[in-house]
Amino acid sequence: MLGMHGTYRANMAVMESDLLIAVGARFDDRVTGKLESFARRRKSYISTSTHVISKNVRVDLPIVGDCKRILLKMLTLLEEEDVSSYKQGLEKWHHQIERWPHFTP
Repeated sequence: MLGMHGTYRANMAVMESDLLIAVGARFDDRVTGKLESFARRRKSYISTSTHVISKNVRVDLPIVGDCKRILLKMLTLLEEEDVSSYKQGLEKWHHQIERWPHFTP
């Protein structure tokens, strides 16, 4: 869970991630805090409605459509890619997330 009622680990992971893909999420002020500092890196937002895309948080890649179909297409494209070169970085990222406390300090 993110935001003021979320965990430290979840908030840090979002704030430090290279790419945030949000599916059906709502970014209100209880989640984002200060908008100018929320998830400063790339953000992609998948929604069934154009009304919520970039409503509160500026999105770099808005995707509107059936979420299930979009995610299945993304998975298909990922399966076609050679991701072995990313595995070391991904392992480091997972270890970093594990080092952040699960609770809010």
